[in-house]
Amino acid sequence: MFSYEVFTLVLKMQQAIEPSELTHIFKGIISGEFEMEFVKGYFWGGTTNTNIRFTCQGYEIELFHDVNHIDYVVKAVAPDGREAGHDYWSSNGDDPISQLTEEEHDILVERFEEKHEFYLKEAQEIRKRRAKEKPLKKWWQF
Repeated sequence: MFSYEVFTLVLKMQQAIEPSELTHIFKGIISGEFEMEFVKGYFWGGTTNTNIRFTCQGYEIELFHDVNHIDYVVKAVAPDGREAGHDYWSSNGDDPISQLTEEEHDILVERFEEKHEFYLKEAQEIRKRRAKEKPLKKWWQF
């Protein structure tokens, strides 16, 4: 006899995001077929250990990276509301990141770095435009 908890766990596993779905997303980013956007407040910190969150093809994906190396997927939410996370995939020994070749992994890291650089340049341009539009205050008037 199944308990309610076991039933709920089985149901969640049936509705979870499979690693191949996210591997498809990653390979689309790598090939340039899919565009990704960082979620506000998250960015690629190439020299730090941190989580990054981004959206792509309606999925919201959070990754843990350790100094320019993506270690694993922390969590993902599909456009239809299905979810899965590191605990689910690690119990199966099948994290989506581990399905990438070393070369694909390196290219994915490059794509995140490129997007980060794009955001930095865009922010600098916005600051320059605002500085031109805003007249300087004269502190000393004689």
